[in-house]
Amino acid sequence: MKTKYLSIIAALNLLAVNLSAQSTHKGFYSPEKILFEAERNTYSPGDTICFKASLDCGSDGSNPDPSNYLYAELLKDSVVSRVKIKRSDSGFNGYLVIPQGISPGRYSIRAYTRWNLNSGLADIYHSFIYIGNTGGANITDSVSKTGSSEQEKLLDTDIKYQREYTQSIHIMVVPVFGKMQDKYSLEVVAPDINLLIKKESLTSNSILIDGLDFPEGTKFYIQITSKRNNLAPRWDGDIFAGYYNYGGLKGEPRRGDPISMPHKKDSIREYTLKEITVREKSLYRPYYNPSPFNQTFERRQVKERNELKKFDNISVIDYILSNYNGFMLNNGKIESVRRSTIPRLNNSESTGTNDDVGRKWEPLLFINGVKCESTSELTGISVMDVESLIVLKGNEGALYNTTLGVILISLRRGGVEKAPASVKKTNLIKIEPLGWQRLL
Repeated sequence: MKTKYLSIIAALNLLAVNLSAQSTHKGFYSPEKILFEAERNTYSPGDTICFKASLDCGSDGSNPDPSNYLYAELLKDSVVSRVKIKRSDSGFNGYLVIPQGISPGRYSIRAYTRWNLNSGLADIYHSFIYIGNTGGANITDSVSKTGSSEQEKLLDTDIKYQREYTQSIHIMVVPVFGKMQDKYSLEVVAPDINLLIKKESLTSNSILIDGLDFPEGTKFYIQITSKRNNLAPRWDGDIFAGYYNYGGLKGEPRRGDPISMPHKKDSIREYTLKEITVREKSLYRPYYNPSPFNQTFERRQVKERNELKKFDNISVIDYILSNYNGFMLNNGKIESVRRSTIPRLNNSESTGTNDDVGRKWEPLLFINGVKCESTSELTGISVMDVESLIVLKGNEGALYNTTLGVILISLRRGGVEKAPASVKKTNLIKIEPLGWQRLL
């Protein structure tokens, strides 16, 4: 196998590595304005949204080169589709595939670079499209966000994310039992791009593999070998913009939406009501029930091993954030986005203060029926370690006296106390980061 020598960023000889995306420093932020154009704004399920984009970083020559990668997403109440586009001589050219069977309605397209994440929503492009049977109508909507218009202005702000000139993978090394005392060796293999990396005598618990350039579908195999076989690699996951419910996705329709207006007859409004189908909900009790009350659930709420195994290469935190809208990550903890809509919490969801300082906005977490202090205890747990997982949102958590959400997890049985047997299964992981899109 052809060996490529890539830079693994570290202090001295790879003994202290930190992701720039996880460290914050004060600096000058010069926005990257996104100029985005889709071929049209009305689509049907199964269509392809072709688009092109470019970055405007100012023309006075004082700004650095623009980012090499751009993320484009299709959203409604969650992320429907996401792609990563590599910059070419003509800018960013890509497409988003609309799934078959998608519900008709208003959707949002947004685009951003990792550098844009330093300013939150301010410099993230978004616009609206309509998906469904439009009957040949042209739906127009002028609502869009193209980023800051004062490109020449440098803002003194906290810089958390750097411009993405190359691709990178961040790996955490965690002890499955005992403490992290031994040196270890790292091996990274990616057959799709003929990549082989071997490093010996490492001690850091955080490694950044930088200088990568890989397309979508590239798989990486990462193995950690230590003397006591007590260390395992964990992928930190890709970095994306947090989910945001842009105005117009729910609630009142905006100009241009196809809406059904009631007609008038003798000044009396008449409404035609849609048929309502009532279905009986069947209750289900999982074989490995993570509930401390051994309660039953709707089948849709329960994710068991046969459904989870295809996500074994990611962490539980990444799985929850990717598959359940309404949550976000803050300082290593999962928090409910309801913090922006709840002016005050009861005593069970608060630390006793009357303001946001010190208030606990996390969903409740139970692992094997035991209540945990914080969702940060999910750090280092892979989906591969989970037998069953249930996430309750809003009023579904009434039994637990919370509306911020409840996370119920049963870890896989067997081999937990016998550490070496357990580690043999976890010291090798296969991951598939989001690579740049191959053009049709």
